[in-house]
Order: sequence, then C-alpha cells, then structure tokens
Amino acid sequence: MFFAGLIIQSNYVGFYFMPITTDPKHTTVIGKDLLATLKGKSCFHIKKLDDTLIKQIKDALAEGYKIYKEAGRI
Repeated sequence: MFFAGLIIQSNYVGFYFMPITTDPKHTTVIGKDLLATLKGKSCFHIKKLDDTLIKQIKDALAEGYKIYKEAGRI
C-alpha cells in the first residue's frame, strides 16, 4: 500500500500523498498553501519550501496516517 513519496525533478520536488485519493473529502487535511501546489489527484509540486509548507506537510502526513489507520490500511 503506497502512502507517500518524493521525486526530485528539475524545477520542483514532487510530493505524492496517497491518502487524499482514497476519498475526496480527505483534501480537508491539507493546508491551503500546500493545497495550492496540488497538480493532480495526489501530486504536489513544491517549488519553494518554507516553514509554512514544512508544517503543512508534517500535518498532512500525521492526518494521512490516521486516515489509513482508521481504514485498516496500517
């Protein structure tokens, strides 16, 4: 079961976060600044990392873990 991953591209870092694909309502666990970088169903293109994005990524990972745990995926 895929949870999250990173891929380094030439102009951005792709942050793949699968918990939001399990149910569209799970986008509510994503902060607005991070959500603005969403470029597909589950890929965020991070071009400039700052403290706000770091916090929102950490929060999303914690909430995503809870989502997967409640669904019995972890």
